[in-house]
Amino acid sequence: MAMPNPMLTEVIPTPSNSSTPQSGFPTSLVPTTTITILISTSEAGTSSPTCTVPPSAPSIAPSRVGYPDPEAPGGIHDSSSEVSISPRNVTIFEYSIPPSFLPLNTSNSGFPPLCALEFRMPVCTDLPNGYPCYDFSGLEQEIVANSGINFVLRTDDDMATWDDTELHQVFPGENSIIGTFECAKLAGSYGGNRGISWEARSVRNFSLEFLHAGVGDSPEFQNGIGAWIVPCM
Repeated sequence: MAMPNPMLTEVIPTPSNSSTPQSGFPTSLVPTTTITILISTSEAGTSSPTCTVPPSAPSIAPSRVGYPDPEAPGGIHDSSSEVSISPRNVTIFEYSIPPSFLPLNTSNSGFPPLCALEFRMPVCTDLPNGYPCYDFSGLEQEIVANSGINFVLRTDDDMATWDDTELHQVFPGENSIIGTFECAKLAGSYGGNRGISWEARSVRNFSLEFLHAGVGDSPEFQNGIGAWIVPCM
């Protein structure tokens, strides 16, 4: 029996005279227009042939996010938790993976477990109270123009294998596996946390601005939109 194509509905703000602050997050409600777009099963799917992430799995938020700046420490200008991915802006996601996160067994044998970079994009009505909605170039633009994001591996203490050129498309209401990598090392092979970071770059005029949840020592929001490192089960 043929399966129907899933549908995603996009709500597009109608132009108005309301202002938008420099942070890029709208502060006032505006009239909206709703467009429903049919998406094929392969485009809408979020499963990965190499990784399954249960809802209860632990996750690691970025230790910091920012944009490239050769004059800043580590080459990253800290932007707090504000993310901007657009034709003009690149955002760096930096992570610190502790040795205790999915270690190998005590005999130090076997293959290291896999982790994934998972992008979560809840619909705005599912975000916590007070969490600002994201500014998104839209489903229609993303699908028709085949636009999206390149996640380019920037630094990694362990030199993971990664495809920098793959196009990743993210959709409201979906969790997307961006890619997988080996995320544990033999006990005693390194003394501290493993550092790894990616640059998120716009492809074909894709644009997404949002407040990343969980960033830093005392984040205002623990859950929301953003990219997390998660274990593959």
